[in-house]
Amino acid sequence: MFATARRSTFITQPLLLAGGLLVCVLAGILAVKYVAVAGVNPMKLAALPLGLLLAMALVLDKEKLFIAILLLRAGGDVVLSVSKFDLGGYAIGIGGLINLMVLLIGAMFLVREPRALPRNVLWPWAVFFGMLVVGVVRAPMMGDAIRISLSLMSYAAVFMIAHYMVAHGRDFRFCVRVVMWSAVIPVLGGLWSLATGRSGDPSEFRLAGLFAHPNIFAFYLVLVIALALYVMKQPDTRSRGWLGMFMLLLLGLLVMTKTRSAWISCAAVFGVYAVLFERRYLIYLAMAPVVALMLPEVRERVLDLGSGNEYYTYAKLNSFAWRQLIWESGLNWMQPSQYALGYGLESFVFYSVKFFPLAGGKAYGAHNIYVQIFFDLGVVGLGAFLLIFLSMLRELYAARHVDKLGSAIVILLVIAYLVAGFSDNMLGYLVFNWYFWFICGAACATWRGMRQQRERQAVQSVPGEDPFATTSRERAWR
Repeated sequence: MFATARRSTFITQPLLLAGGLLVCVLAGILAVKYVAVAGVNPMKLAALPLGLLLAMALVLDKEKLFIAILLLRAGGDVVLSVSKFDLGGYAIGIGGLINLMVLLIGAMFLVREPRALPRNVLWPWAVFFGMLVVGVVRAPMMGDAIRISLSLMSYAAVFMIAHYMVAHGRDFRFCVRVVMWSAVIPVLGGLWSLATGRSGDPSEFRLAGLFAHPNIFAFYLVLVIALALYVMKQPDTRSRGWLGMFMLLLLGLLVMTKTRSAWISCAAVFGVYAVLFERRYLIYLAMAPVVALMLPEVRERVLDLGSGNEYYTYAKLNSFAWRQLIWESGLNWMQPSQYALGYGLESFVFYSVKFFPLAGGKAYGAHNIYVQIFFDLGVVGLGAFLLIFLSMLRELYAARHVDKLGSAIVILLVIAYLVAGFSDNMLGYLVFNWYFWFICGAACATWRGMRQQRERQAVQSVPGEDPFATTSRERAWR
C-alpha cells in the first residue's frame, strides 16, 4: 500500500508542477498581450488587477464589496469612461466589470437565501424579466439589446440586495447614510467643474459634475436632497445646521444642472412635505421661484419653453417640442400588429433613423420611458414594468403607520421618477438608478419588517393566542 502511495505521489507531483508552470506561462503571455492592447492608458492597465481585486472581495465579503461600490460609484463616470476597450464596436471597461459584480452579488444572495425575498417583490420583476427575454430575441440589434437588458437586471439586483442587507441587520437609515456619503465625491466634482468652467453640455454650460450627463447629476442630487431632508427631520439628529448648509449647497448645484424636470421633482418633494408636516416650508417654496428667476441660467431655461413650439422646415424646436415630435413620429410609424410585444429591445433607437424627420442619419432615444418601452416591448412589456412600481407603491403606502415621513418622501421620489420618465430617459441613467432602487428596496424591506413586528406584538397581547404562531407572510420574510 505504501509503495502504491509513493508511486502515486511520484506521478502527481510532476503533473502538478507542470500544470503550475503552464498556468504561469499562459498568465505571462496574457499579461503581455493585455499590456499591448491597453497601451499607456493607466485606467486600462488598472482594469486587470482591479478585476482580480474585485473577484477576491466578492469571495471574502460580498456585502461590504457592494457597500464600497455604492460609496464610490457616484463619482466614477468620468474616470471609468477612459478605461473602455473597443471590442467589436462595443465599449467595455471597468464600469462593465463593476456592473457584473453587482449582478453576481444579487445572484449569490438569491441562490443562498431565496426565502428572504418576499414573493410580492420577486414576481413583478420575474414577469418583466420574461419580457426582456422576449425583447432580446426580437431585437434588431441583439448586442445593444443584451447590454440594456443587463443594465435593467442590475437595477433589480440592487433592489433585491437591499432586502438581503436589511434581513442581515441593516436598516433604512443605514442605507440612507450610505447614499448620502456617496455624495461627497460628486459634490466636490461639481464644485471643481464650477471653478474650472467644465460643462456637461457642449452647447451651453450645464453642470454635470463627475457624471456623464447633467440630467443624471440632477436627479441624483434630488435623491440626496430628499434623503438629507429625511435625516434632518429625525428627532435624534444632532447636526441639523450642517445638514441645512449641505442641502443649500446641493440645491445650488441642482440649479446649475439646468434640468427643468429635476427642478420640478425637487419642488414637489418640498411642497408635499410642507403640506403634510411643516406649512412654513410653503413660504420658502413661494420665494424660491422669485430668487431663481433672478439667475440668467434659470431664466433662459424657462423662457426657452415659450419659443420653438411649432415644427416646419428648418425650424429650431425647443427641447420639449423636439420630444413631442419624436414621440408622435415613432408612435405613428408603429404597425398595430406590433402593439402587443413591440419591435424588440432598443428598437426605438434603431428605427428612429427611419421615422424621425430630424434624424439626419443619427439614431435617437425616445426621451420617454413609456413610449420607449411600448415601442420596444409593447403593451405587455409596459404593463409588466408598471406592475413593479404598483407593487412597490403599495408597500410604501402601507408603511405610513410605521414611518410617515420616510414613507411620504420615498413615495414622492417614486412618483417623481415616474413623472420625469415622460420627458427623460430615466432607464438609461444607470448610476442614478442604482441609488434610487437601493433606497426603494431598503425602505420596503425595513418597513415591512417593522410592520410585521408590530403585528406579532399585537397577536401576543391577545389572550388565548399562540405567541409563537407565524403567518405565511412572516415565514416569507424570514
